[in-house]
Amino acid sequence: MKTERYLRALARHHELPLGLASYLTVALQEFKYKKGTLVNAQELNDMYIPCIDSGLAMLCSRSIAGQEIFIHEFYAKGDFLPALPPADPALAQAAALLFLEDTILLALEEKHYTFLPKVLITISLIYRKISTGSLSRQINKEAILQIKAGEKRLEAFWHCRPELRGRIEEKYLDRYLKLNDGD
Repeated sequence: MKTERYLRALARHHELPLGLASYLTVALQEFKYKKGTLVNAQELNDMYIPCIDSGLAMLCSRSIAGQEIFIHEFYAKGDFLPALPPADPALAQAAALLFLEDTILLALEEKHYTFLPKVLITISLIYRKISTGSLSRQINKEAILQIKAGEKRLEAFWHCRPELRGRIEEKYLDRYLKLNDGD
């Protein structure tokens, strides 16, 4: 069952190669997180091609002192999570993932991830498309933030991400869309 959901998420990016389904039945691991759990970059980067199977997560960076949180993106069912940069003392920020709902992640085991491109060449194309999708989201966010009126900014966000309506606390959405920055 979990393999089918992971395959559907991959198929959104590219036609899947034959044999991938049977390969993933042994390659996938499941990770469960409770609402409010904060996962640092190192823990997330130890997973290989993680995908949200159920739940909701928010990519954020927090100051090293832990006093301020910057919100970068939201990830829901079927979304693949990006690799996160390690904490950088020069920037005084550390990237992390905060789970806004009880969430299940599916990811490949390391030994299978290592051999997957050798077994199925098409998977490298899928990886690139996933990365491109992540970059597209960042570009969309920047375009939304260019909208001057906060009301219109919020409307544009819901148009781009209708599956998140009613699932994100207002305080997180305000920070993400910078609604309280003098609009």
